[in-house]
Amino acid sequence: MLFKEYLSKTLSKNTNGYVFGMSGANIEVLLESLTKAQLNITIAKTENNAVAMAVGSFLKTKKLGVVVTTSGGALLNTLPMVAEAFSSRNPCLIITGLPPSTQMGLGAFQETSGLNQTFDSTKLFEPITCSCKTLSSPEQIIDAIESSLKLAMNEKRPAMIQIPSNFWNTSIGKIEEKDFKLNLHLEKYLSPRKKEKVSIFFKKTNKNKKPLIILGNEANTLTCTKDLKRLILNSQYLWCGTPETKGFFNHHDPSFKGLIGIMGHETANEELSKAEDIIFIGVKNNLMEMYGLSEVLKNKNILCLNQFENYWHQKSEEQIIIHSPLDHLLNELLTYLPLFIDSVDKTDYSFIHQTLQEDELRKEFNLKTVTQQLDALLPKDADLFIDAGNTGANAIHYLNPTGNSLLYISLGMGAMGNSIGVAIGSALAGMRQKEMSKKTIVIIGDGSFLISGLEIHTAIEKNLPIIFILMNNNSHEMCKTREKVFALNSSKGASLNNFKKTNYARGFGHLFSELKTYDINSPAELTNAFSHINKTHSPTLICLNINEEILPPFKSFKEALSQQTGNKNV
Repeated sequence: MLFKEYLSKTLSKNTNGYVFGMSGANIEVLLESLTKAQLNITIAKTENNAVAMAVGSFLKTKKLGVVVTTSGGALLNTLPMVAEAFSSRNPCLIITGLPPSTQMGLGAFQETSGLNQTFDSTKLFEPITCSCKTLSSPEQIIDAIESSLKLAMNEKRPAMIQIPSNFWNTSIGKIEEKDFKLNLHLEKYLSPRKKEKVSIFFKKTNKNKKPLIILGNEANTLTCTKDLKRLILNSQYLWCGTPETKGFFNHHDPSFKGLIGIMGHETANEELSKAEDIIFIGVKNNLMEMYGLSEVLKNKNILCLNQFENYWHQKSEEQIIIHSPLDHLLNELLTYLPLFIDSVDKTDYSFIHQTLQEDELRKEFNLKTVTQQLDALLPKDADLFIDAGNTGANAIHYLNPTGNSLLYISLGMGAMGNSIGVAIGSALAGMRQKEMSKKTIVIIGDGSFLISGLEIHTAIEKNLPIIFILMNNNSHEMCKTREKVFALNSSKGASLNNFKKTNYARGFGHLFSELKTYDINSPAELTNAFSHINKTHSPTLICLNINEEILPPFKSFKEALSQQTGNKNV
């Protein structure tokens, strides 16, 4: 069997079947083989967005997406999103085609071998992948593909295999049919010692008061969320979340008390203050999530359940920290937290909204009021992909999903522009799952849109049901806010982060005739637009021309301004 045939068939049997990338000199033979193996191939506009699409396909299917890229600049283009996926624990497999092995060290075009003054791409990507292998012989692919797929799925991080292009048409011998399907799951069980730790926590709990449960990022990596969702729906328990888990909760359910962290809600802090026993499930406990909570958590009975090492930096005798696969930890937790199925609150909160009236909205057309209006207009089961900056902060703080949607935000590296690629990957996978009527929503600022906006072309090519909501204030608003809050001298002159006025709806409407576009300047226009948008199932761009600056719901900004002005009500 030829190398390219083995790799193609193995990928078709052990991934979600989606391949993303751009063609190039060292991978075109592989792409032809992948097409013959009937994998679903999407040609992206940049390799960085190809990685984002692979992440989106994983979030939808819970199976690995694949990225293919040629060497040199193409490979380097993947780096920002690979770092984001590594930090956020979103796995994918990246296959890189290298110059022929016979040319290594001779100055081949796009060579990254580390020989003769070329840079070493393996050393570059090793710190931001769970595995980065460069093959020196064709036969190594059999072990390399199995170990890379297994590590990616179990570590929930990107894995990379770099392959010289002269290997594609090389024979690797006879392969049995049974050898294509790989066992990618490491068998791990909760040890008796770890079970005893869980027992110790519950022995110390107040039996007259239910524990408060905080859900974190690792919940998004669960291959099956059935038990977790049943537990969340149980009205016996109170819940808080981190921004990445916002999509798990019905925000109108009284048992949900809000989000913790720098973009979180005061209701969550109040509930943490009152709680005696707190269970953290899959929470990274980094500074973004734990902002302002160090004093609140003192002298609490805390159980922290994580699959991976986290950032707990204030350890005490009251904290019990256990690391093990999250599904096993959840199974153990359910022996202490019965589901009380008959007492689940079946009230439908889906259509309860706290939105501003039209005349009140008309006075202000800013990120806060627009986000609040969108909360009433967006389909309740839509998947949400939220970008960075002030736009993201307002969306995380003010949108109220109903627990039936996927929600993604790039908080690993906080990079701009990732939401479009991730949304496209998820929407593509959703089409195979026959979610044709389900909307995908991207909420993005104009600064981020300038980075990745042309990737809309891919959504148009695939006719994906994505609504791109562009918050346009003609600036890098988060950077401008930081100028005002932290760089006091710069607030006296014009901001470095202002742009000339741009009409994105008109421009993209001319550029892509198939794209439906709306130029929105008032709440009434936004309401009218959605009366048409909700009936369509093709790509749509809504440009909201924001006319007023506001402080985003970042606690650090408010605290800094409060100290500067002496006004506690900033």
